[in-house]
Amino acid sequence: IREELLGNCQIDNITKYLSRLGLFCTSDHPIREIDEAKTYMLDDILSENRLKLTDGNGKITREIAEEVFQKRGLFKEGTSIDNISTLQVRLAGLKGVFTIVDPVTDPDFCGERNQADIVYRQSMKKIDWTHSTLCLVKIGKFNYLYFNMQMLTLLVSLEDNLTHGWDPKPRIRQLYRNNLEEFAELFRDPDLANSKLISNYPNYYKSTGEHFDILSEPFFLSLLRCIYTYSIRLLVRRFHFRVEEGCMLMGIPDPIGVLGDGEVFITYIDEENGVQILTGRTLVYKNPCLHPGDLLVPNAVDREELRHLHNVIVFPIVGKTSIPACSGGGDLDGDEFGIIWDKELVPPEGAVYPPLNYDTVLSDYKENLKKTSEQEEFVPDLPIHNDKNVRHLLATAYFKIVSNDLLGIISHYHVAISDMMEDGARNEESLQLAKLASLAVDSPKTGVIPIIPHEIRALIKDKGYPDFMEKVLSTSYPSTKLLGELYQMAKSICYESNEWINVLNYYDKQDFQHKIPANIPIDTFKISGHSQYMEEAGSVYFEYSTALQRLMLAFGISTEAELVLSKIVRCHPLLSADRGKTTNSLKAAIEDLTQEFREKFHKNTEESEYLKKAAAWYVTVYEHQQSEESIFLSFPWLVGEYLCEIVAQQETVLKTDMHTTIGKSVRQYLNQQQEVIQSVVDSKIGLIPVMESAINTFAKGMFEPASVDLPIFDVRAFGSVSKYHCQPESDLDVSVSLTEYGKQLIVESENGQTFELKQRRKIFLEDYISPSLFEIANFKSNKLSLEVPIVAITMDSPIKTYPEVSVDVTIESDGVGKSEYILHLYCSSRGAFFALLWILIHWARHVGILKSHSSPDSTGMILTAEFEALVLHIYEQMEVLSEVSEENRIDSSLHSMFEALTSSDIEKTLGLVLERFFNLGYRITSTATSEIEYTWPINGKPTHTIDKVALNKISGLLFQGWHCLVYTRDITKLLERVEINLKFAKRFSVFMSDMLRSATQYYEKDLTNKTGCIVKIEEMGRNILLTAHGSASSIHKLSQEVSRIESNSSLTKRYKSNCSRYMIDGNLALVISNSSSDSMIKLKPASKHSCCKHFHAHNNKSVLVSSDKTINPSWKEEGTVKLKQQLWKQLKDFPTNSHDFLSNLKFKTRFGSFYVLEGVDSVRNVGDSLDMEELESCLVKGKNNRKSDSVEEKSAFPSQTSLQKEKDKESSSNPKPPPTPLSKKDAKSKKNKEVGSLNSGFCPGIYTIHSPEHLKKSIDVFRKSLQQCGFEQLDREKPYTWRIDLELKLDHDVRVNLDSTFHVVGIYSRPYIWLLATILADRNIVDDQRAHDVRLRAESTREVQEEDDVYAYVLPDGEVTDLLNIDENGNPEPCERLKDKVRIIKHSKEVDYFQLDNVVAKMSSGVEYCRENFAFGRQLCELTLYHSETDLKEGVAASKSCEVQTIAARAVEISLNLSETISSNMQ
Repeated sequence: IREELLGNCQIDNITKYLSRLGLFCTSDHPIREIDEAKTYMLDDILSENRLKLTDGNGKITREIAEEVFQKRGLFKEGTSIDNISTLQVRLAGLKGVFTIVDPVTDPDFCGERNQADIVYRQSMKKIDWTHSTLCLVKIGKFNYLYFNMQMLTLLVSLEDNLTHGWDPKPRIRQLYRNNLEEFAELFRDPDLANSKLISNYPNYYKSTGEHFDILSEPFFLSLLRCIYTYSIRLLVRRFHFRVEEGCMLMGIPDPIGVLGDGEVFITYIDEENGVQILTGRTLVYKNPCLHPGDLLVPNAVDREELRHLHNVIVFPIVGKTSIPACSGGGDLDGDEFGIIWDKELVPPEGAVYPPLNYDTVLSDYKENLKKTSEQEEFVPDLPIHNDKNVRHLLATAYFKIVSNDLLGIISHYHVAISDMMEDGARNEESLQLAKLASLAVDSPKTGVIPIIPHEIRALIKDKGYPDFMEKVLSTSYPSTKLLGELYQMAKSICYESNEWINVLNYYDKQDFQHKIPANIPIDTFKISGHSQYMEEAGSVYFEYSTALQRLMLAFGISTEAELVLSKIVRCHPLLSADRGKTTNSLKAAIEDLTQEFREKFHKNTEESEYLKKAAAWYVTVYEHQQSEESIFLSFPWLVGEYLCEIVAQQETVLKTDMHTTIGKSVRQYLNQQQEVIQSVVDSKIGLIPVMESAINTFAKGMFEPASVDLPIFDVRAFGSVSKYHCQPESDLDVSVSLTEYGKQLIVESENGQTFELKQRRKIFLEDYISPSLFEIANFKSNKLSLEVPIVAITMDSPIKTYPEVSVDVTIESDGVGKSEYILHLYCSSRGAFFALLWILIHWARHVGILKSHSSPDSTGMILTAEFEALVLHIYEQMEVLSEVSEENRIDSSLHSMFEALTSSDIEKTLGLVLERFFNLGYRITSTATSEIEYTWPINGKPTHTIDKVALNKISGLLFQGWHCLVYTRDITKLLERVEINLKFAKRFSVFMSDMLRSATQYYEKDLTNKTGCIVKIEEMGRNILLTAHGSASSIHKLSQEVSRIESNSSLTKRYKSNCSRYMIDGNLALVISNSSSDSMIKLKPASKHSCCKHFHAHNNKSVLVSSDKTINPSWKEEGTVKLKQQLWKQLKDFPTNSHDFLSNLKFKTRFGSFYVLEGVDSVRNVGDSLDMEELESCLVKGKNNRKSDSVEEKSAFPSQTSLQKEKDKESSSNPKPPPTPLSKKDAKSKKNKEVGSLNSGFCPGIYTIHSPEHLKKSIDVFRKSLQQCGFEQLDREKPYTWRIDLELKLDHDVRVNLDSTFHVVGIYSRPYIWLLATILADRNIVDDQRAHDVRLRAESTREVQEEDDVYAYVLPDGEVTDLLNIDENGNPEPCERLKDKVRIIKHSKEVDYFQLDNVVAKMSSGVEYCRENFAFGRQLCELTLYHSETDLKEGVAASKSCEVQTIAARAVEISLNLSETISSNMQ
C-alpha cells in the first residue's frame, strides 16, 4: 500500500516518510484531472534572512476555480466565486493553497506560462507522485474570530511590558460579558433565537418563528437551551468567545508585489456592509501561539491593485523576514490567521514583544542538550536516517509519534506557569516552554522529542494548576488573574465543583422527556382526516425513537437536543480525543436519519394528504402518555414545513409568554409561603401593642395626674418587619414618637428649652422609654452613645414556636418614612412591588449580598436598607408599571398583598417586573462609573450610597440571576440557585453562647453533616461565633438550622429559666404543707455553703402544725387543688408534637431539700421574713439577672437622679430640668423592687451532708418508710452501675449508662423542657431534720438509637468501652474526647426497687462526682417514685385534666413517714 501511495520515493528520514504518508489522511474531495503540461513550478521568493515568503502558495486560474465550485455544489449553497480568492488543495504530490487569479493580468502567467492552469511553488512539492486529480480540501472564507486560552494569556502579558497605560483587560471583560448577554438573549429575542436555530438545526424551517413561539415551544426551547449550554461550556473550558472587531482569514503572499516590508492587505466581506478593507495597525497571529512575540502588529494598507481579492490577508513578498513565519512558525499552505482591529486590543508599539526566530530553535536545543548531557554528538529520540523499509523501525517511529502527547502537556504547563508568574508569558519558564512547543510540533519531521525541565515540572507539582484549567485530579488554586476572573464569571452560571452540569438539571428526563407543558395546543392539529394516519404515525415514531436511542448510545449522548444539533455537551472519554471528527460523524448520521424518515413520510402519500399526516405525527408525540419511555419531540419537526402550513391555514400564531411563565412561578411560590410569612410577621408585630401600653402607662405616671386618657407616645414598627420581608431571626425595629397630646406635655415640661435631635432622642429614651420597658423585657441594654441612640431589649414572641425577639427602640426614626414609601409602592402597584421586593430580599440573602446592621461578623456586602435603596434606584428607571388610580389601589396590609396575588391576571406583570429588574439592574450596576447614591423621596431626604466595589459584585450576581431566570423561568430555581462559595457568620447571644459552649464540637460536626457547609465554632469573648462557607443552598440550610436551634433554645429558656415564675404564679412554690397561703418564709444559712434553707416565720399568722403530723385540711383543700390546676396549665403548653415528647413522658417524685443560693444578704433589707409575693419577686429577678448580657449596666431600673447626672455631664451648657417626679406607688410594691435576686435549687436525699454513717441511716430510713406505706420490694437487676451526664446539645442533655465493666449499655437524651413543682414542707427553725420538701417533675427521656447523630458523636467508632476509666486513687476519669462535656458522673453501688399499685420506687446509693473535681465524690442516697405513665399521657394527648392530687398526697405521705422514721431513729 505504501509503495502504491508514495512509489519509489527517495526519502531516507523515517519520520519525514511517515509525515508524507499522512498527506493521504487528509479529508478532501476529488474535482477533475489536471494536465501536467499545464502546470508550472516556480522558485520560492526568499526574504533577506532567507525565509520563504511564498511558502506553500501557488496560483490557479479563475476558469478552473469555477469548475471546482460547480462540481462541489458551492453555487447551490449560495457561495459566490467573487467572494472567494483561495482554494486549499492536494494535487500530484502538491500540498498548499492556490490563489485564484486572472491569467491575463497576473505576471506569473505570462510568456511560456500563458496557457497554464496552475502555477505552484517549489515549497508545495512534497513527493513525486503521478496522480493528477485536483482534490479540494477547503475554500478560504470569512470566519468569526474567537479568543482562546493561549491567545488571552499572551495578550494580557503584553500589558506588563508597557508603561503607556494600555490595558486590554477592560475590553476583554466587556466582550466576554457581551457574549454571555447574547446567550441569555436567546430566550428573550425571537429574531436571535430564529437565526441561531437556522444556523444550528439543519431541519429548521425558516418560517417556523412566524407561526410558533419558538421561545416557549418545548422542542425549540430544548434546542435553545442546548445551544446555550454548549456555548457556555466552550466559553468556560476554552474561553471561546467572539471578538467583535476581528476575523479569521487565510493567508496568501502578495500576488503582484505591491506591498512593502511590514505591510499587509486585509479584506473581508461583511454580510451587512459588504466588502471591507482594513487600514492602520492591526493585531495578527496564528494559532497555536505560546510565545508573546507571536502577536504581530503589521500595518494594514489599501492597495487598489489587490481589491479584487476577498476574505484573505495578503503578506508582502519583500522584506527582512517572513511575517507568517514570525507568528508560531506559520506558512501559507493553508494557515488561517487571527486578525483584530479593535483599537483597545491592538497593543501599542512599546508593548509588542520581539518575535521568536523559530528557524534556530532546533539547533539551539541540540547545542544546549549536548552541553548539559556532555554528549559529543546529538542523538535524536526517533530514528531519522534508517531504512524506511525496516518494518520494526517504521513501527517504532509510528508508535512514538502517535503516542506523543507532549505538545498538550507543554501547552498546559505554559498556561499554568504564565498564570502563577507576575510577568505572565514573558517569564523565563514560559518562554522556554514556547520553544519546546515548537520542537514538539515538528518532532514527527525532526525526530526530536523535547524534554521538559525538571524545575518546571516541580513548580507545577508544588503550586498546581489554576482553577480555570479544571485539573480535577491535580492540585488547584484560585486564579486571581484575568482568566480566573472570567472563569468565575461564567462558572457561576453553569458550573459546580469543577464538574459540568446542565443548568439546574434541565436536561434531566424528568423535565424534558416526560413532561409536556399543559399549554401545548394539541387541538390545533386535530384537523379533519388526521386520525386515519395515527396508527401509521405511531409505528413510524417507534422506529424513529429506536434509531435515536441507538445513536445516543453509540455517541454517549444523554439528550435529544444534543443529538439533533450535533452539539455534544458531555462527550464520552473515548470520543473526546477528536471532538471534530466525532461531531462530523454525528452530523452525517443525523442527516442520513432525517433523510430516511422524510422519505418514509412522503412514500405512498398524495401531496394533498401531507398536512393530515404531519398533524398525526405531531399529535402522536405531543399527546404521548407520560411513561418511563423517552419522548422524542423532534419527530414531527422532521416535516416542520407542513406543521407551519397547518397553523397558517388557521390564521393563528401559537404563542405563550416567558414573562407569564415566570410570573406564574412567582405567584405560586409566594402563595405557598403565605402562612410562613404571615406567622413570622405576626410573631414580631404582635409585640407593638404590648410595648405601646407599657410605654404610655409609665409616661402617664410621670405626668400624673393625667388630664385626659390619651396616649402620649405612638409606637410603630419599621424596617423588615413593617415591609413583610423579615425572617424568624430578624430584629424588630421600633420607632417611638410623640402624639399631639404628648407634644403639649413635653413642651410644658421643657420650659421653652430646645435640644438637638440626637440629644432629644437620648433624653427621651433615657427618661421615658428605657424605664418603661423593664417589666416586659427579658433583657435590656441602653445604647445611647450610638449615632442613632437605641434601647435594645429582648421579648418573648407572642407565638411560642418562634425564638425570642430582639427589639431596637429609637425615637422618630427616618425608617418610618422609608417603610411608608415602600408600602405606598406596594399599594400603587397592586402587590407587584411587594412580590418583587420580597423575592429580591430573599435572593440577596441567599447569594451573600446582605449583611446585618447589628452584627460586625456579617460577611455580606451592603445593609438591607442600602439594598432597598438600590432596588428603588433601578425600579424607578424600569418604567414597567404605571401607577394605578387611587380607587384601584389596595391597602397596605399583608393580607391584601396576598389577596392580590390570588389572581392569575397579575402573572405577566410579575414576570415582566422581575425579569426586567435583573436585566436592567445588571446593566446599571455594571456601567456605573462610580458609586450610586439614592435619595429617598420622604421628609428629610435621607440618602444611601452604594460604593463601586459592592456594585461590581452585585452586578455579577444580578447577571447570574438574570441567566437563571430566563433559562429556567422558575423563581424557585433562582432562590435555590447554586452560586459561588459564600460565607456565613453568626454571633450568638451570651445566653445562647453559654448553652453552646459545652457542645461546640458536636454542633460543628452536626451542622456540617446536615447542611454541607464547612462550619467552625469558636470563642469570641463572652460570645460564641459560628462561621461557615459553602454554596448558597447549603448556607440557606445552615441559616434554617441555626434558626431551629435558636427556636429550641427559646423553648428551653422559657421553661428552664422561667419555670420558677410560672410555678409560683399558680402557687406551686406557695404550696406549704400544713399551712395557709399567707404564711411567711424565713431563710437561714445552711451549713458552710452559700445557700439558705427555708423555714416558716410566725409573722402574720401562726403556722398550723398538728402534733400527729396529719395533713392540714385547709392545705389539702386549697393547696392540692391549685397544685393540680397549675400542673395541668403547664402540661398543656408542653411541645407534645416534638422530640417524641409524649411517647416518652414520665412523672416522678423526689425527696430532699429546696434551697436558695446567695440569698441571705439579698433579703436582709426586707426584715426577718418574706411572704410569697416577695419571694416571687426575688426569683423573677434572679431569672432576669441570669439572662442579662450587659455587665456594664448599673441597674435594670436606674433612678431618675442617676439619669439626670449623666445628662448634666453631656449638656452642662444647656441643662434640662429634672422630669416630673413619679407618682407614689404602693409601699409593698416599692419594697419588692428593693429586694435582691434569688436562684433556687433542690438537693435530693434526707441529709445535707452524706458521710458513710449518714448513708447507712438513709438507706434504713428509706426502706422502713416505704414498707410502712405498703410498698413491696421487687427482684429486679440493677440496670447500670455508672452514669455519665453530658452537655452535648444546648436543648438536650445526654445520659450514658455503663455497666460495672464500663461497657455502654444505653444512651438517653432528655430535652431541657421539663416541669418542676415543689411542695415546701413545714420546717421547724430549731430542728428541720424531720421535714422534707417534695419535688414533682414531668420530663421526657428517649433512648438514642445507633443511627442518631448523638450516638455517632458519643461513640464515633462504635467502641463502647473507652468512655470511662478509674485512676490509681479509685476515682472516675472520663476519656479525653468527652472530658469537657461531662457534667456529672454517678456510681450507683446499690439499687433496690419497690412497688405499690402503679407506683415504682427506686432507692439508689453510691457516689456522685461533679465536673469541677472528679477526684472528689459526694456520698449519695436517693429515693425516686415513678408514677403511672398511662393516665398522664392519655390526659395530655386528650387535653384532659390530670389527676395529680393522688400523686401529691402520696408524696406528702411518704415525706411525713420519712420525717417520723428519722425522729424515731434520732430518739
